[in-house]
Amino acid sequence: MGYRLVREIFIFLTGGFAYCILEVIFRGRSHISMLLAGGMAFYLIGHIYERNKDNVSVPIIMLAGMMVITLLEFIIGMVVNIYLKLGVWDYSKLPLNIKGQICPVFSACWFAASFIIIKLFPVIQGWIISKTSID
Repeated sequence: MGYRLVREIFIFLTGGFAYCILEVIFRGRSHISMLLAGGMAFYLIGHIYERNKDNVSVPIIMLAGMMVITLLEFIIGMVVNIYLKLGVWDYSKLPLNIKGQICPVFSACWFAASFIIIKLFPVIQGWIISKTSID
């Protein structure tokens, strides 16, 4: 397996585990599907930022990040919560929710989370690259 693939997997897992830890801290529990959601969100938003940081403002990248996370949350929620009936989360009591899987309140949280990802991604990516470079 090449160093680039190892780096990309490590970046994905870093985001996934970080999100699971945050869920345990704030909700008292998490689920394996959140490893997948957190990993994909961290990976995708980080790469969106890296590819566009010189041409697009941070708030626009945060908006894109919010949309990415909301879409991931909807897709994963439809599979995990609706189809598999695992009940990992339920926003049905929050206003303007869609099928209890996404809502504006949490989309606003994802906007803020995107800022954190944008700031952490280059640091974590740089650290991973420094540890996997061939001397």
